[in-house]
This record gives sequence, structure tokens and C-alpha cells, in this order.
Amino acid sequence: MTTTEIARALDGIEYDASMKDVAALAKESGIVICYGASDDLVEFEGAIHDETGGPGDVHLTDSGLLQRRCDDDSCPHELEIRKRSPRICAVRGAKDGPCWTFQTTIPHEKFKILEDGEVFGVGIVFRLADIPLGRVVP
Repeated sequence: MTTTEIARALDGIEYDASMKDVAALAKESGIVICYGASDDLVEFEGAIHDETGGPGDVHLTDSGLLQRRCDDDSCPHELEIRKRSPRICAVRGAKDGPCWTFQTTIPHEKFKILEDGEVFGVGIVFRLADIPLGRVVP
């Protein structure tokens, strides 16, 4: 499947609905589904199956989310890895807009998640192979 097909299959999904079947297809195709849940979670399904707190930047590697190896926020090694790693910015929405949106330079498609017929969030779908991972060594 393509990112467009996955995004179309998810567009308009209800917040509490299962995306298990679509996530399985995404995984087989090397595609990642990224969306916001609750008021502080960023979820990844498909080729990456993980979650992290949000809002904020989520850094990626070829094996999933970049895991911190240093507790010191000013660690030069950690800062260099984060600077070079591909990222997605999870944005917690404004009062009149969706609760979650995502910004990234990774080629992606968007889909809407609904809650009670209203747009709860706008998720993204991207191919793991489209992430420039070769230069990141955690």
C-alpha cells in the first residue's frame, strides 16, 4: 500500500476506533502512522510501534524513536545526534482548531481523526524509507 491509500483508509476515523487492521497493512508496507492521543501522547503505528509524550519534537532513527542516552540536556553528543536526526514536531492545537497537528519535512500524507463528528486531530502517514536516516548514529 501507499501512504495515500493508508491516509485515505484512516481519514475520518473516530478517535476511539481501532486502526489495528490498517496499522498491520502499514507495517507490511514500511509505512508509519503518527497521531495525537489524549492530551499528551504522540502515537506511532505501523512500521514504528511506539508512543511518547507531547507536544514537542520527536526525533527518529531507522529503528524507531530516538532514545535519549544521556540525562544531561546539554550533553554535546546528545545535542549533535538530535540536531542531525529527522524530526516531527507535535503541535498541541489552539482552542478553535484540532487538538493535534504535526509538522515535518518528511514527505507525508495527512488524515483527520474525529471525535463526536468534530476534528480531534490531524495525523500524518509517511514511509520509513523516506526518512534520511543514514547519517544518524545513536
